[in-house]
Amino acid sequence: MRGDLLILLADGIVILCLARLFLQAAGLSENHALLAFSKRSTDWLVKPLHKILPIKKYDPACLLSGTVVILHRIHLHHFSGAAYCIQRKNHHRQFYTGSIEYN
Repeated sequence: MRGDLLILLADGIVILCLARLFLQAAGLSENHALLAFSKRSTDWLVKPLHKILPIKKYDPACLLSGTVVILHRIHLHHFSGAAYCIQRKNHHRQFYTGSIEYN
């Protein structure tokens, strides 16, 4: 359950990073509501990378931060999904052998 929430949060962060990248590349004004929201939501992740990667027409810091978050998401999904499958398989095995105790 907690792993699913973390995966959902990671997906939201990646969507905001990509929205920031595409809206800036499209040349929208800084006052545009969606661009302002995505910038405020992802500044904590993107601003430290601006010290390393300069801003051009395309913001490489947004792309890099989205890539890092999605890689962590895949890593998290791999391990939490494997644990869930093992737990579910054991539950089915107990169900079919009649060894589950119901209260």
